[in-house]
Amino acid sequence: MDESPHALSFSVADDSGDLCARFDPAGGAAPPDAAAIRAQLAADGCGDYWIDDQALGEFVRGCAKAAAPVERVIGQRRDGEFRLDVSADMMSAYLTLIPPCGGKSAALEVLDALRDQRIVHGIQHAALNAALAAGRCENLLIARGEPPEEGVPSAFEKLFGDAVEAAAADDDEQAVIKLTDISRLLLVHPQEPLMRRHPPVPGKSGTNIRNEVVMPRPVGNDPFAVDLPGAAPDPQDPNLLVATLAGQPVMMPRGVRVNPVIDVANVDLETGSIDFEGTLNVAGDIRAGMRVNVTGDVLVKGTLEAAEIFAGGNVSVKGGIIGRSEGRTGTSALPANTARIRSGGTVQAHFAENAHVEAGDSICIDREASHCELIAGKTIVIGKAGPRGGYLVGGTAQATERIECNVLGSATGVKTRAQVGLDPYLDEILSAKKRLMQQKVEELDRVLLLQRYLEQNPQKNKDGLGAKTDNTRLQLHGEIAALNEELARLGEQQETVEQARIVVRRALHFGSEVHVGRQVLRVPDDMGAATVRLQDGEIVIDR
Repeated sequence: MDESPHALSFSVADDSGDLCARFDPAGGAAPPDAAAIRAQLAADGCGDYWIDDQALGEFVRGCAKAAAPVERVIGQRRDGEFRLDVSADMMSAYLTLIPPCGGKSAALEVLDALRDQRIVHGIQHAALNAALAAGRCENLLIARGEPPEEGVPSAFEKLFGDAVEAAAADDDEQAVIKLTDISRLLLVHPQEPLMRRHPPVPGKSGTNIRNEVVMPRPVGNDPFAVDLPGAAPDPQDPNLLVATLAGQPVMMPRGVRVNPVIDVANVDLETGSIDFEGTLNVAGDIRAGMRVNVTGDVLVKGTLEAAEIFAGGNVSVKGGIIGRSEGRTGTSALPANTARIRSGGTVQAHFAENAHVEAGDSICIDREASHCELIAGKTIVIGKAGPRGGYLVGGTAQATERIECNVLGSATGVKTRAQVGLDPYLDEILSAKKRLMQQKVEELDRVLLLQRYLEQNPQKNKDGLGAKTDNTRLQLHGEIAALNEELARLGEQQETVEQARIVVRRALHFGSEVHVGRQVLRVPDDMGAATVRLQDGEIVIDR
């Protein structure tokens, strides 16, 4: 390279590509600054070399005070570089291209890398060529495969309508829970379509960037469930499920079952107690002393007296639940003439008094629950937000997640207990499992005694008795181990529900007991609206 007006010159190492600058102050040449150096580099054809700004600055400072020639590596000739990122599924490739600094372009290397990796399909030629021409790009998509078109699994379409939901009637004090008329219950008839099965739609294959076939994921091909009482596939159309009897349709996984429905005026001495698989529809009342056991719903348009109701579905009572009758006494926590209701779903009623009510899901009492035992798997709601009703007075209320009412307790100090945060059924399950465990342990003890007896009296070991006894011992050991695991699991489930709440909209009275999980608090004084919850293991009341 030619010497500059400032006695400035440059050289490039053939092996490393290092760019060396030299300044000779002989003859009184003025020392160059950074701008002059960069201008001279451009004039000498090195303007695109990579320059180390720090080294350049040090060279300039050295020139300024130099009495003898100064030399320093201030930059480098660099070849272009690239990075090719290929997705694990071979459906895309991305290119990052770093331009050269006075060196060779990496364009040819990019093309070689594509060939080496067998990337031949879905190349984005326009984008790739533009990037190679520009000499630079960052994370540029240069190849994209065609993904497979996923299929659609078999699907099930309900063909019957929905039941009319209970709704509030503000102008009717006695019909806040509005039940549908009996004639408007959701019923189906024989041969009525219940559900359409849509067969699966297979997917379409795709192609990856290596031009390899990519198969779609297999799709589900579920048939109708096999155990669907009251329903069956249409003989003329196996993808159509139809009713085989009249009754109430109930959605099931991959199908519908049909519960037969019984309509009666009243449940009393004339009908006797009722026990059947289906739904009971009562136009009037269920009288005291009667017993109803159904697998479906119980719908009562009138009142429910001191009767026993067991329903696999929901229980709806348009009137109220009246648990006390004249001239009867009992010895339990609630008298013998208590109304007793157990529902696998929800229980709805206008009011309830002297009643034992259990619901697998929720309990909703519109006006008042007085001296009742209420147990719900999820929530208990007494009343609605507003100035009327919503009293929870006397007795107990237990729900796993939430209890809501307008008034809890009374100004007269009637003992009232509300509990959330624990599964109310769990203790019962644990007790049953513990009893079963005790039985198995006692059986094992008897088997071990028999084994010792046979060891001491080998002449009694006939017909393979010893082997049978040993098999029984092994079986009992396995059953006891499984029960131990189940008891441990159930014990873990006793943990408090974090979001459990007791919500009182208007008045929380003195003397009421509130339980959240295992924590208990007796309300110290009357207060207005309040929310009871657990915080850091202690009960707090937000007012």
